[in-house]
Amino acid sequence: MKKTSFFNSLPFKLLVAVILGIIAGLILNRYSTNGISMAVLNITVTIKYILGQLITFCVPLIVLGFIAPSITRLGKNASLMLGVAVVLAYGSSVGAALFSTASGFLIIPHLSIHSYAAGLKRLPEVIFELEIPQIMSVMSALVFAMMLGLAATWTRAKLITGLLDEFQKIVEYIKEHISSDVTFEYYDTICRQVANRIPNIRKFAASHDLVFFVSGKKSSNGKILFNECKKVNPNSHLIDSAEEIDNRLLIGTESIGICGATSTPKWLMEEISKAIKSRI
Repeated sequence: MKKTSFFNSLPFKLLVAVILGIIAGLILNRYSTNGISMAVLNITVTIKYILGQLITFCVPLIVLGFIAPSITRLGKNASLMLGVAVVLAYGSSVGAALFSTASGFLIIPHLSIHSYAAGLKRLPEVIFELEIPQIMSVMSALVFAMMLGLAATWTRAKLITGLLDEFQKIVEYIKEHISSDVTFEYYDTICRQVANRIPNIRKFAASHDLVFFVSGKKSSNGKILFNECKKVNPNSHLIDSAEEIDNRLLIGTESIGICGATSTPKWLMEEISKAIKSRI
């Protein structure tokens, strides 16, 4: 995998953008009475407003698209792990709030703060307003994602789990393509999470007589990992449910391995494991 140099990294590009923005602001401030400067400011403020509306609209979708699918992959321990995470997050938020309050009472009274704002200039009005309201608030999206993820895990809803995985892919695509740091490299076709699993999954497949690889038939990551299993162990089989297990494969087999794609729910792996044990 090709390493990105510092000059091509997002932090460097953001730093350059901030510097260019400061320079442009100084120049426009110097010639603020010029008609061209006012036109540039009007366009800039309008673009900033529209982008802000788009980002605000996408935030609840990002929350829903990442949290709900992640919860479905926790398996039967989802409730416990999620409860611990919520307690830790809430505790840290309360601690941060108390620390900020104490710091404010101790520091702010000793600061010399002037409210004199003469000489500051107002930004021009936007050319037009395009309001894009959120589908739901961020907190509503967070609670909905947690409830949906837990419900899908408890009921082992394959359809909902699959839809959440697909929705996560859509959100990831949107997140990547609204970034100014998007690049395309034709030789980098396997994501890092999958590439890191290949050595381990080869070793796993080679250590068993029979391997069931659990994944959706259309999963690109699943196809890559299954092919790696197949290379080292021809007796590897791709399934997406316990109903696809061929009982004839179990006859005379001493070692059976079960593995899956990065998006395969843990509960589905456990279900297939129980089905195999019941048939041996």
